[in-house]
Amino acid sequence: MTDAGWVKAEPGGDGQAWQFGGAWTLAHANALDDATTALKPGAGAVTLDLSALEMLDTAGAWLIMRTAERAGAGGAKVGWIEPPAALLPLFKRVLEAGPEPVEEPARRVLFLDWLADVGAA
Repeated sequence: MTDAGWVKAEPGGDGQAWQFGGAWTLAHANALDDATTALKPGAGAVTLDLSALEMLDTAGAWLIMRTAERAGAGGAKVGWIEPPAALLPLFKRVLEAGPEPVEEPARRVLFLDWLADVGAA
C-alpha cells in the first residue's frame, strides 16, 4: 500500500520549495487539505515539486492546484517540477480544467437608482 500523501516546505533558491509525495488521493483528502492550508508562501518564488508523488487522483490534483493558486494570489511566483510520467496526464487535465470564470451579474437599474443619478447631476 502506498503511504498517505505528504508535503514538505523548505527554503529554496529565491523563495520556497514545496515537495509533494506519497498518495494524493480522496482517501487522504482531509489530512492533505490541512497540510496544504498550513503552507504559507513568502513574497518570493514558490516551486511545487511533484516528482515524489506515488499516486494521484482528481481530488489530490485539485488540492495541489488550489495550493498553487493560493500561493499565486498571495503574490508568489509559482513554478513547477512535474509529477512522474504516469501521473502527468491526469494532473495536466485537472490543471487545464481549472475553475469556471465567474460572470458578474448585470446590474439592474431600478427607478430609485435612476432618480438618484438624476438628482446628483
